[in-house]
Parts: sequence; C-alpha cells; structure tokens
Amino acid sequence: MNATSPPSARQKPKSLLHSKDFWLYLLAFGIGCVTFYLIHFKLEDDREIDEAQSWTPTAAHVREARIRTVTPGGRRSAQQRFLHVRFSYEYGGETHVSTEAGWYTEEDTKAALHAFRWNPGELVCYVNPSRPEEAVLFRNTEKRSGSFLIAAAAVGLVFTVGGALGIWSAARKQKKAS
Repeated sequence: MNATSPPSARQKPKSLLHSKDFWLYLLAFGIGCVTFYLIHFKLEDDREIDEAQSWTPTAAHVREARIRTVTPGGRRSAQQRFLHVRFSYEYGGETHVSTEAGWYTEEDTKAALHAFRWNPGELVCYVNPSRPEEAVLFRNTEKRSGSFLIAAAAVGLVFTVGGALGIWSAARKQKKAS
C-alpha cells in the first residue's frame, strides 16, 4: 500500500476462477484424465487379445476379403490400411458369420490377402467358446500395447498429480487471501 491511499482502499483478492494458475492446473488435470481414459481402452484391447489366445480354432470359409485404405485429413502420409473380411464358420452345430478380422499386423494383412487370392475359401478362425457368435481370423499378440502404456501412464500420472496439486494449492492461496 502506498502513502497516498487510505487504509480502507485495499485491493480485493482475485477469485479462484479468475486465477490463470487455476485454469492451467485444471487443463493439466484434464489432460491427465483423458490420458488415463485412453489407457483404459488399450488395456481392454490387451485383455481381449490375451483372452482370444484360448479360443477354439475352427475351419472358416472366407466370403469376402479386401483392404480398405483410410486417409485421415487427406494426408497420404497418414494412410491406414484395414483388412475388411466376411467369413462363415460352424460351431456347435450352427453356422455363424463374422466380419471381425481380429488383431493383426501389416504382415498378417499381406499374408491373408495372398492366401485368399491363391487358396480362396478355407482358413482357420478362432471362436470364443463362451460366445460362439464371436470369432476372429487373427489373434496376434504383437498388437499388444507394451511400452506405449508405460509412457502414457507416466505422462498421465504426472499431469493428473500436478494438476490436482496445483488446483489444491491455488484454492489454499485463495482461501488465505480472503
């Protein structure tokens, strides 16, 4: 306070919502939460891949197989290739149809298309014994998340803890100032 201002003219402290720090911490907390949410889906994929390792191998008849290319945002460098299949199989005396290729790598895609072209029709699919309507052609464990999960978990944890501590600290400072 300077010598010319009366003692009653003190400045009001900023509210917590007007604090720049609060919004930065809230952003950090949000980034951390989104990261953990994405990790959940990667873990779910890994769990499904592990579970599919015990599924029953069954003869499948491929009705259709092709590669679908997706170009996100029109950028050719970001092209993604997906295997589109339709196959039928018999399990438990019933005929089922599936369009799930499963978990596959680029090499699996090339090998599958080669097999479909030169030996059309018969392949092996893997049927979920507890849900016979669920079957896949590939159950490749190389599609597991591994190091991505460790890095994403570390980043998410840092942002979440940092954001939570920052919000708590900003709230404490606000409370002391008022």
